[in-house]
Amino acid sequence: MADIVALDFNLVKKKMNSTINEIKTIPQTNFLVEGPIAVNIITQLREKNKYQCGAEALFLGTIRRDEVNKKWVRSIDYTAYTSMADKVFKSIENHILKTHKIQQLIIFHAVGEIKVGEISMLVFVQSKHRKAAFAALEDTVEYIKAYAPVWKKENYEDGTYDWVNCKHCHHAASHLKPLT
Repeated sequence: MADIVALDFNLVKKKMNSTINEIKTIPQTNFLVEGPIAVNIITQLREKNKYQCGAEALFLGTIRRDEVNKKWVRSIDYTAYTSMADKVFKSIENHILKTHKIQQLIIFHAVGEIKVGEISMLVFVQSKHRKAAFAALEDTVEYIKAYAPVWKKENYEDGTYDWVNCKHCHHAASHLKPLT
């Protein structure tokens, strides 16, 4: 049976170098994080099952400096319907833990302004075998993109912005099995 892990964010902050962004959780959620996600959190995530698992799979969603209509992306502002997001992320987590043979699943999604090169989403999977880890990782990311009530506002270097309608996300939802 897989364990659902609730991180001690105070411990995470203490272990993190003071020059790295601090993790700031949003009240009532274990999934949404204020600001960019610091990459050195991975060390603590690995601690729980590192001696029992032969596979760890990691997805880091990073803001790209894309050119959109002759404008360059500077950052993305993520906004979430927090109470609904918590329920959706929990449903995704439960579904993945039930449908894949994995030992641990961690999901973080940033809210607020995330600049080019910074991390906006982290999905971490530990399992005994790589195929289960890869499949769980891919499914988790697809479910997040399809169902999480998180919205993106792209900010451009010229000071303008656009709200992004993720066509891939809508397509992904049509191919996914319903959350159980």
